[in-house]
Amino acid sequence: MSKSLIVYFSHNKENYFSGNIVNLEKGNVQVIAETLSTMIDADVYQIKEVDAYPFDYHECTSRASEELKNNARPQILDPLESIDEYDTIYLGYPNWWSTMQRLL
Repeated sequence: MSKSLIVYFSHNKENYFSGNIVNLEKGNVQVIAETLSTMIDADVYQIKEVDAYPFDYHECTSRASEELKNNARPQILDPLESIDEYDTIYLGYPNWWSTMQRLL
């Protein structure tokens, strides 16, 4: 039997949603990851950074922009030990400036 894993990063603080900046209890990507996991019966792993991104949307995107420019790789909190048991891995992340975060 094949086994699937959904790995995602999601910003659940102030966020851009439907044309406005709002405070989200769950980030957009988290909602998608959780929904997909029930549809395909997959395990879920949320990527969390050691140094959390700021709550404020503009401060968060400013930091993320600097990290992108500097090709930074923030340290991951509690990384997975192994993914060997999974046949399929889905990766979800916010689309900031048409690219993915450098956490990976």
